[in-house]
Amino acid sequence: LNFNNMSNLNELSKIKKNSLKNNIKNTLYNNNKESIILNEFIKENLNHDGSVKYIIKIISYYSKNENNQIIKIKCFELLLELIKNLSKNHIIANITNILLFLQENITTFKIHISFEILLSKLNDEIELKIFEILNGFCIINMKKPHHITKKEALLCYQSLIKNYENFINNNNKNNIINSFLDTLIQILLNKNYNFEDRYLLLIIANDIICLAKEKCENFVENILYSVIE
Repeated sequence: LNFNNMSNLNELSKIKKNSLKNNIKNTLYNNNKESIILNEFIKENLNHDGSVKYIIKIISYYSKNENNQIIKIKCFELLLELIKNLSKNHIIANITNILLFLQENITTFKIHISFEILLSKLNDEIELKIFEILNGFCIINMKKPHHITKKEALLCYQSLIKNYENFINNNNKNNIINSFLDTLIQILLNKNYNFEDRYLLLIIANDIICLAKEKCENFVENILYSVIE
């Protein structure tokens, strides 16, 4: 997956871009210690795809370039509020940019909270390719060597497993369950990936087994051997 494929932002005027920059900067750098809230100007721009992409780009810039931890926290809170206020269609249109932000902050913040909220916004049928993007995000990060990254990716994957019936149509469910089973065998129960949180790993394995039911028959020997080990 290429999470760096940012859409063309030239459709926004310089005036609109500067207004968005100033509003986001004021939101991040004000002295208010309470939780971040979106001001009316930002909210008004959430129905325009180009504006949403630009807002995420600005938040990502401050998150990557600001050394002040308080500002970094505010960037994360601001993205969280953004996700809560976006429509399903705008979530889908900006899914790779949102996931890129989460991936860049996976060792610093509990990104699985944002991922869970993201899934809750997709509470109806989505295209298979959107599921594949979400699934790919989890798998890529589960394969990373950093233990915090693995843990957050596991928690995201657990949410994906538990929520998939809310947004996957019946035509794709068999393919999705087979995908979960393949991941269980190839990654989750593979000693080479060295997951520290074995308890969480077994819970996720159990979730997949309960979901797959009789489809596990062809995997029983491998699953049982790995779990016993």
